[in-house]
Amino acid sequence: MTSPLRDATALSVVLDSAIADLADVAFVVDAEGTVIAANKTLLARSGLSRQQAIGQHFLDIIHGEDRAITGEHLSRALRGEVAAFRVVRALHEETQYVTDVTLHPVRDGDDVVAVLGTARDVTEAITVARERESAEELLQIAGRMAGFGGWSMDAVDRVLRLSDEARTILAIAPEAEIVLGELLDAQPSRTRDALRGAVRGCLEEGRGFDLQLDIVTSSGGSVIARILGRPE
Repeated sequence: MTSPLRDATALSVVLDSAIADLADVAFVVDAEGTVIAANKTLLARSGLSRQQAIGQHFLDIIHGEDRAITGEHLSRALRGEVAAFRVVRALHEETQYVTDVTLHPVRDGDDVVAVLGTARDVTEAITVARERESAEELLQIAGRMAGFGGWSMDAVDRVLRLSDEARTILAIAPEAEIVLGELLDAQPSRTRDALRGAVRGCLEEGRGFDLQLDIVTSSGGSVIARILGRPE
C-alpha cells in the first residue's frame, strides 16, 4: 500500500489545511522544490493568487537578492536537515526588513518527501531591541556622570534590568539577575507596600510615580533612594 505521504495531492491537501490559519508566512514544497501548499499570509505578502503560487518552483517566487541563501538552505532541508536562517534586506538607506525562516523536512521513512517552511517578520522586534540597547547605553553614561541609577522592567517576566550605577547603589553583583518580587521581599513593609502599589498602578493604569523610600540593599545596608518610574 502506497503511503499517503507519497501521494502529492493527498500530501498537499493535508499540509495546506495544517498551515492555512498560521499568522506567519507558511508554505510546503515537494522534493523537487515545487510549491504544493501556501497559506493566506504568503499569498498576501507575495501578491500572488493561489493559482499562481501553486506549481511554481519556490525559488521563482523569492526576491532575487534572497534566492542564493534560500536555495542553499532549501537544499539542506531536502537532505533532511532542519534549516534556520535570517534574511536581511535593505529597503532604503536607513531601513531594513528582517525575516527569520525555518525549513522543516517532511519524511516518509528515510526519505524527505516535502519541506514545510515558515517565515516570521522580526523587523519590529529587532528595532525595539536595538532602541532599548541604545537607551540603556545612554542611561549608563548619564548615570555615571550624575550619580543616579537607571532601571527597567518587562511587564511579563518582572526581571529588573539595572544600570551599573543602580547595581552599585543596591549592592547587586554585575551578573546577578533579580526579579521585582525578590527585591520587594527584602524591604520593610512601608517600602514594600508603596513600591508594589506604584508599580501596579504603572502597569495597570499607566501612571508614573516618584517615590523617596528607605531601601534595604542586597548586602543588608540601607539607603534612602528616590525611585521614578513611567510606563512604556
